[in-house]
Amino acid sequence: MSAKLPPTGILLELACGTLQHALHIAPSHPDLIWQPSDIHAETLTYGANIERPTNVRAPIYLDVLGDHWPLAQADAIYTANLLHISPPSIPGALFGGAQALQVSDVFIYGPFLVEGQETAAGNVQFDADLRRRNPEWGIRSLNDVLTTAGASGFRLLDTTPMPANNLLLHFHSA
Repeated sequence: MSAKLPPTGILLELACGTLQHALHIAPSHPDLIWQPSDIHAETLTYGANIERPTNVRAPIYLDVLGDHWPLAQADAIYTANLLHISPPSIPGALFGGAQALQVSDVFIYGPFLVEGQETAAGNVQFDADLRRRNPEWGIRSLNDVLTTAGASGFRLLDTTPMPANNLLLHFHSA
């Protein structure tokens, strides 16, 4: 995954959680500034108080569904496990925000339903569990995400299979 990231610039991570992805990936990209963001206050406090590599900024508050993203510019967006633990309007807001920031690349990591392929039993169970917790949550259709991305001017460049039946999707502005 990290070979696909831009070598320099600002990468905005949406829904950073415990910063596990930033702390794992950013050290191998010292010239790429990693800007974590999240909607949860406890995440922001946690991220501000842990030791981070010099190229990982303290997390900022960002509501993907909000009207204003508190960043003037980013070169890429990365998110892991956001689309399925959120309302169905998130993919459109994500790509709309990427378009507004004039982002070149969007990387989305997580499980997806792929038309024509049998869904892994673990993903079927995970999807059912998500929907029990919140009816708006659930594993998203890859075709729906592709359609949403295209409507905002992004096209899929690459799909990389990842552990635990996840995919890494790499979109580029068209």
